[in-house]
Amino acid sequence: MYVKKENSDFTLNTVIYLRLALITFFLFFSFKAYSSSPNFNTISKAFDHFEELSAKDPSLALEAATKMMTEQGSTLSQENKTTLLAKIAQYNYFLGNVTQGIAAIEQAYALNPDFNSDTGLLLLITHGALLLSKGELEQTMPLYAKAEKIAIATENTKRLAEVYSYIAGYYSILHDDIQALKYFHQSYVLVEQLNNELEMMYLKSQMTGAYSNIHDNENAIKLGNEALSYFIEREFYFDALYVQSELANSYLNIKDYNKAKIAFENVIIFSKKTLSEASIPIANFGLAEVYFALEDYDKSREYLQIFHETRPAEVLTFTRVNYLVLEAKLAITDNNLVLAQEKISEVEATLDTLDKNATLSWKVKVLSIKAKIAYLNKDYESAYLFERESKELHNTYQNTQRETIRSKFKILFDTDQTRLQNKILARDKLLDKAALKSAEQEKWIQYLIILFTLALTCFLIFLVRRQVKTSKYLNKLANTDALTGLANRRFTFKYAENKLITCKNHNSPFAVVVFDIDHFKIVNDTYGHAGGDIALINIAKIANEYVREQDILGRIGGEEFLLVLPKTTAKKARMVAQRIRAAIDDNDFLINELHVKITASFGVSELSNPEHSFNHLFQDADDALYQAKALGRNRVEVAK
Repeated sequence: MYVKKENSDFTLNTVIYLRLALITFFLFFSFKAYSSSPNFNTISKAFDHFEELSAKDPSLALEAATKMMTEQGSTLSQENKTTLLAKIAQYNYFLGNVTQGIAAIEQAYALNPDFNSDTGLLLLITHGALLLSKGELEQTMPLYAKAEKIAIATENTKRLAEVYSYIAGYYSILHDDIQALKYFHQSYVLVEQLNNELEMMYLKSQMTGAYSNIHDNENAIKLGNEALSYFIEREFYFDALYVQSELANSYLNIKDYNKAKIAFENVIIFSKKTLSEASIPIANFGLAEVYFALEDYDKSREYLQIFHETRPAEVLTFTRVNYLVLEAKLAITDNNLVLAQEKISEVEATLDTLDKNATLSWKVKVLSIKAKIAYLNKDYESAYLFERESKELHNTYQNTQRETIRSKFKILFDTDQTRLQNKILARDKLLDKAALKSAEQEKWIQYLIILFTLALTCFLIFLVRRQVKTSKYLNKLANTDALTGLANRRFTFKYAENKLITCKNHNSPFAVVVFDIDHFKIVNDTYGHAGGDIALINIAKIANEYVREQDILGRIGGEEFLLVLPKTTAKKARMVAQRIRAAIDDNDFLINELHVKITASFGVSELSNPEHSFNHLFQDADDALYQAKALGRNRVEVAK
């Protein structure tokens, strides 16, 4: 079987068809104003590719960017290296890798970046987000404020929209939902101006959490499902993870525990689709909270245990507080008040390290749990004091004036969304009208271009088909034995030498089989050379049936054949040779209308010394073949 000739043809055909595609593409678009298209260099294309990967899964973008830094970092310009580090920091932030993200930021800062540039703004925004993830609120806002000032001065609308959305997230953590909605509103207006649907869906997914915080769960769920449908339709499963988590929290707020459970389970499903395990611990913890709310404490403990087994060693401060609170509540259900108090003490120690405005909701929970512990310990006075302090703190957070102002901003925000949606519809209508008008004018030009392109393509296809046919014929002449259709001696030896090198590099076995027809001269003398040719053709067909895709069978002499067997031991090669020998021996060859018995002898050799070349193996197999002849023919011998 001559398999590798087909691969050679395939390679040649691929090159030819690629050239055809490129020529057709160029000629077609030469009729358009191609000069207006941007001419990106290799680095810009790489950065654009990272962004495409990030939209699908930031872990893929991080892997590609890190690989580029490792392989090309020393050759990049200072500006490009800074941009690459900024992107690595951003992808780490998306994946929750705070330590790695901060490390990339510090490396970028060491290169003295221009903060007035787009990359400089990205560094400031990402640095602030990473610090916020660590709970370092005091250091976060100055970075956001600096980025806001620069984005306004440089008229960088995209980064300004990002800054406002991150500032909104900052105020959400501080439970200042009025300011959060204000900045979400400003970001929304800017993103709408950019006319970027993907960025709008990112923003809506963030707004899901903001609406949930002001207990407008109806709008939270509406926005969340809009973003979720968009991400799932485009298989952006990483972004779907975030939205599902926000939706799950909204369902928890309205005590729709079944939907919350489904949402957290979907987070696990999407995590597996993205091959990213970072979100699985969050989902397991969410399920632990759901089952606790359903008073299925055994299930809650089960998922909490799974959370601890799957979570990273380093967790965000807010995540630590959440699981300590749940552990305290579970300890109370076990009446283990000592453990519950220990967990609450750990929570308080952690909260003391954070900005007090960012810990109000947790302090309310802590005081409520401490009241319950005191009550179960029959310390009713302390229980009363804790409960009263909890209510006072809650009332401070949820005062009437705050709710009034919050409602005002909510109405403003909802109204602006409606106005902007109407604006988009009106704009789309005008664009459709203009498109219809211009379409009529361009129709005949397009017809002419298409007809010309089709005619040119047909002509090129005709030329290519003729060239391919000629190339195949020349290739066959160069590499194929004309009589049997097998590879010829030159090609077989070349293929064997290449495969031997590969097997040596991978420490794999390698064997060859040399065989020829017994008493072939008698066949030629008795039946003529035409009869001998018939015998050669039939033996080639018989042997070819036992050849694998990775093997090659070639005719290397008059009646001599060579079978190359990569990744094969001498023992297996001998088995193959025995099957071919038996098949030849069992076959009756019809030559000149006479049934003729023909046999063949075989020599097998295996690579036993890494220093040996293919010529050594071939000589060993040839010696084994002569030994088979000496021992009576029609047999297989293995080189010693």
